[in-house]
Amino acid sequence: MKVNETRSRPTGRVTAPSSVRSTKEAGTVEAASTPDARPINDSLSIMGIPETELTPKVREALMALMAEV
Repeated sequence: MKVNETRSRPTGRVTAPSSVRSTKEAGTVEAASTPDARPINDSLSIMGIPETELTPKVREALMALMAEV
């Protein structure tokens, strides 16, 4: 592969697309959030094993199994 031109060329003025609004136009995070937001209750499960059963020995065994793959 032959490279002929190695100088960078000016790109001109770079601007954001017209669909992007400034922070002032968009408002604040508080204005966008709803007052009656529901709480999030996440649960963890690895290979079908619930978080409550993930003891250190179980975690060690799972890591060994995943390392074999």
